[in-house]
Amino acid sequence: MNYLKYFINYLKYGKYGKKLFYLVDEIDERNFGSDAVYKPVREDLVNQDFIVYDPIPQDQYDSDFCAGYSGAYAAEATEGMQLAGAFMFALAKKVAGSINGFGTSILQICKARYNFGVCRKELYDYKPGWRDWFANWNNITPEAYKDAYSHRSKAYFQLIVPYGWDLYDAIRAYLWHFKDQKVLIQTGRDAHAATIIGYSVSRGLIGRDSYGARTYEEGLRYFNRKFANGLFTPYFSLDMERELAELLVEYNGKAVKVKDQKDCYLIQDGEKRLLSNEAVAWSVGVLLFSPDNVYEIPQTDLDKIPLGSPVSFDEGKNFPIIQRVLEKLDRLDILSEN
Repeated sequence: MNYLKYFINYLKYGKYGKKLFYLVDEIDERNFGSDAVYKPVREDLVNQDFIVYDPIPQDQYDSDFCAGYSGAYAAEATEGMQLAGAFMFALAKKVAGSINGFGTSILQICKARYNFGVCRKELYDYKPGWRDWFANWNNITPEAYKDAYSHRSKAYFQLIVPYGWDLYDAIRAYLWHFKDQKVLIQTGRDAHAATIIGYSVSRGLIGRDSYGARTYEEGLRYFNRKFANGLFTPYFSLDMERELAELLVEYNGKAVKVKDQKDCYLIQDGEKRLLSNEAVAWSVGVLLFSPDNVYEIPQTDLDKIPLGSPVSFDEGKNFPIIQRVLEKLDRLDILSEN
């Protein structure tokens, strides 16, 4: 029997109570992974302080609505107004099918924002002592539902940590890459949600807490590398049509073409990139002559995917090997073929 494990859990229960054991870390069963729209690169690990967007602090008071307020913070960044964390929590409970149990998951919040949106703060503003009333979605007014629908997210993504990276650096890279779109990262730890809003060179990831300015440093908290690597699975939302997101997920890293057309494209980082010849395709690990590597899709689907720059031969990880083979065969002329 592992007595140490039981002792540690006993201490955690004494500190967090049922909170730790009800606010769970969930992963999207459809694997709607963020690597379909962006795969982190080291160039995005900038050595400078930055904040993508700092939402107006809100206070969850005596409730377990922290994940709801995290969702409201993330929505405020893109919508430009204070939004209701209590509404987000109640609709996450609706998605789950019950108001019972402490808290909810980041994933349920993302689902709620996609399906229902989030209303303005004044339309469903939490009052201390009324936890069960505000957690019950049946108490939401038609006006709040209508307002929320105009603030729906179009797609949400589970943040994927690439091989050779840790969660800390992956979050940094995503924040920097999507900063112009004001994308915040929803996550948490130890039964409490946190919204990652930026990065400090000296102090680590910057998070906005959901107890107003009463906690941490006027409501701001910092996560160093060791602590951040224990965060819940992070999620974020993008203003991207769901149909496009599904196409990017389905064909990520694959070559596609329209039937009876010559041009093939690599789907990568949310774009379609022309594979100008066989050597370029080999360089990125695709065989254009193999039907198992090239997927035929309708022209309408191809048109939905934004056009990026053509794939260059030397950006593929296989290019040194392919170049040597072409040199041996005296076929470097393939590189100039279109």
